[in-house]
Amino acid sequence: MPVPNGYNPTFEGGITLGSTDTAPTTRVYGQIYSNQTGSTVQVLKVHNHDTTSGIGSYEGKADTASTSGAFYGLWQDANIGATGTGSATAILGVATVEATKTVTGGTLIGTYGQVRADGTVAGSALMAGLYGLVEEGGGAITASHVASAWLDSHRNTAVTGSHQLLYMTNNGSATMDEAIYVYGGDKITSLFELNTCGGMVGDKVDADIAFAHYRPVKVTIDGLPGKIYIEMDA
Repeated sequence: MPVPNGYNPTFEGGITLGSTDTAPTTRVYGQIYSNQTGSTVQVLKVHNHDTTSGIGSYEGKADTASTSGAFYGLWQDANIGATGTGSATAILGVATVEATKTVTGGTLIGTYGQVRADGTVAGSALMAGLYGLVEEGGGAITASHVASAWLDSHRNTAVTGSHQLLYMTNNGSATMDEAIYVYGGDKITSLFELNTCGGMVGDKVDADIAFAHYRPVKVTIDGLPGKIYIEMDA
């Protein structure tokens, strides 16, 4: 039901819009509210604290009957409207374990993408669980790096177990053609670049290698260490 501006319910499941409360985070359970007019941060917040349900703060479902064109279950725009050094992230997913809690056997995933074909997908259609796009907007880009996907780790504490930047698995019974497919359009200069990778690239060449300008790249196959030799131009 509609609530007046500034309405401040203290009971569980309260809904507040346009509140003048100076400390809205003190409300308990299931609140929906926006910051007061004088706040430097204007944001609509949906909180669902300490729930034991499998559903979190928000669940959305949208069906389309359109037979052509694009359909977006969630459309989020994050626009930078001022010149400066600000950053924008359209969708931010953060999954954490609280400092006093322990998770054994569960999973933590910041962003999860799934695509499923309950019907038939045919012709020139493409299915992908995650899609990253750098769109042409007409503006000049002189950045240090531009990438359709960026994988990063800020982990400083050692991890017990296997630790990777990219972890790929195939748990289906269907046989895949390749683990990685690259369509370069004849406009990609190199397959990859290794920079400051002393841990995986060797400096010395084995004595039985005829060309001294080969460098070994370390790999592991079925738990056994090995090398792939790359011929260097210089």
